[in-house]
Amino acid sequence: MTGKKSNLTDIKELNGSYVTFGGGAKGKITEKGILKVKGLPNLQDVLLVDGLTVNLISISQLCDEGMRVVFSRYACIVSTGDSQIMQGTRSSDNCYLWDPEKPLKAMTIKHDDDVTI
Repeated sequence: MTGKKSNLTDIKELNGSYVTFGGGAKGKITEKGILKVKGLPNLQDVLLVDGLTVNLISISQLCDEGMRVVFSRYACIVSTGDSQIMQGTRSSDNCYLWDPEKPLKAMTIKHDDDVTI
């Protein structure tokens, strides 16, 4: 979901649906399109929502589009095959934030089995 129409291409109008924000306020879903933002994968059917002030990425949509998403205590990594395409860091409010200005770096996530991405 995005609140910026300029983030989308191939836009189609939608009518009648809403999303509910934390605190109960509602935002109207006005359109959907293909996400075109430098440093992010081109995702299909991204919703344009009135009043949304941050971009939100659906983890299930990333997985449905063939990407692998791995969370650790400190980071989130999105990859396709052998290529890491996004990396987020965990914030103090338990959200994972993506910074397009930060370079991607190889990370190893350790748990019961060692996994290197």
